[in-house]
Amino acid sequence: MTELCRQLMRRSESFLTVILFIQELIFKRLFNMVFIESISFFQKEAGIPRRLMKPEDIPGLREAGWTPDQWGHSKSRSTFSSDYNTYRQQLTSLMRMLLKSLVDHADAWPFKEPVDSRDVPDYYDIIKDPIDLKTMSRRVESEQYYVTLEMFVADLKRMFINARTYNSPDTIYFKCSTRLEAYFTNRIQSHLAQAASTKN
Repeated sequence: MTELCRQLMRRSESFLTVILFIQELIFKRLFNMVFIESISFFQKEAGIPRRLMKPEDIPGLREAGWTPDQWGHSKSRSTFSSDYNTYRQQLTSLMRMLLKSLVDHADAWPFKEPVDSRDVPDYYDIIKDPIDLKTMSRRVESEQYYVTLEMFVADLKRMFINARTYNSPDTIYFKCSTRLEAYFTNRIQSHLAQAASTKN
């Protein structure tokens, strides 16, 4: 063999040695990892898992270093009870009350049901993440979907944004969304202020 061939052989052998060494390190790391069985939520309705799972029952959460004071973390959590079950009951009660007041509002009629694609054929081409009060009500009643008040508020904001994205400012739908959002903002702010003052 020529000298060049010998050098190439040595280099390829050392390259192969490095690759095998890296592969061995990866396998050692993998075998030292803790594998946790995944949670199966394949059966859902309106995006809601069919079974309720408490945060402390989630496989791997404790092993990852999470502590009970981190479960259900929410900016608004401080206005509710520190006990998780009481917190969930208070949160669900608040969301029910807010949804009822929204559904009863005069400007809620466009948002009570999902948009029917037979009436508005291009709606789902433009609005990729639709939401309505009926879907939100199902999610609230499941007591599993909204684990924080922020999630609930985010869905409502998305509903208003969707209405203003699809409809032009001169339409009744756009105007209803603006008025209903202002009403909701006042309701939630007054409730949180009242809850904070009651807690102190």
